[in-house]
Amino acid sequence: MARTTDPLLAALLSRGAVSEEVLHDTDGTFLRNTGLIRVRPADGALVDATGAVHPRRFAVGPHTSVKVAGAFTRPGMNAQSLRYNDAIARAVLRSLPGARAAAA
Repeated sequence: MARTTDPLLAALLSRGAVSEEVLHDTDGTFLRNTGLIRVRPADGALVDATGAVHPRRFAVGPHTSVKVAGAFTRPGMNAQSLRYNDAIARAVLRSLPGARAAAA
């Protein structure tokens, strides 16, 4: 992420609004940066530099810290990648203005 040429990602990173996944050993020793965008595993919400989760920013795909098997997904098979994408879509819909009022 530190070498990204994407202007949006670079701006978010410079403000601390997004963070990179960092690997540590079991004793806490720094191992390496992965280069992956850190997201909350449950719904793909972006995790900022302080560890806080943004309520309305989401990321999904191979450049995030969540890995799901995407090969050989077939309709009607309840594939992990499709379940994860559904969870992100539900989170995005819940984050929209008026979503709380409509649910009440």
